[in-house]
Amino acid sequence: MKKLLLTATIFLYFAIQAPLLAQSTKDQEAIKNLLIEFMKKVDSREMHDRFWDESLVYTSSSGERFGKTKIMSGFASDNNARNTENSPYSAEDVDIRVSKKLAILNFKLVNKPTGSDSSEVIYYLNSGVLRKTKNTWKVINWQATMMAAN
Repeated sequence: MKKLLLTATIFLYFAIQAPLLAQSTKDQEAIKNLLIEFMKKVDSREMHDRFWDESLVYTSSSGERFGKTKIMSGFASDNNARNTENSPYSAEDVDIRVSKKLAILNFKLVNKPTGSDSSEVIYYLNSGVLRKTKNTWKVINWQATMMAAN
């Protein structure tokens, strides 16, 4: 009887967990794709509007704290938007943890200006909290920290 109860409990656990794990993986993939698209379209006002939530709290690597309004004010118009495959930004060591409608994103941002050699690469440790609303992920909190030299 104990064996049957244990087997049933294990079966129920995995039957319940499987859909949750599948959704988590789907959300992780969506967030990673959003991050990659953001880095490719970093000069696009539209991309920034889609990436940052209205309630954003952004802490820059220079120690400033501001919101989406300040970021968006840096765009005079959509005319300056560039969508490029040759973005100077990329992400390494991406770690995404999803819990229902919130996700934590950690990664190493690589900034290699176009035409630079490897000695000019700057690394940042970035962390973000994203909230899911209407099947869309948006960043509500961001922390950018310049990585210490090794």
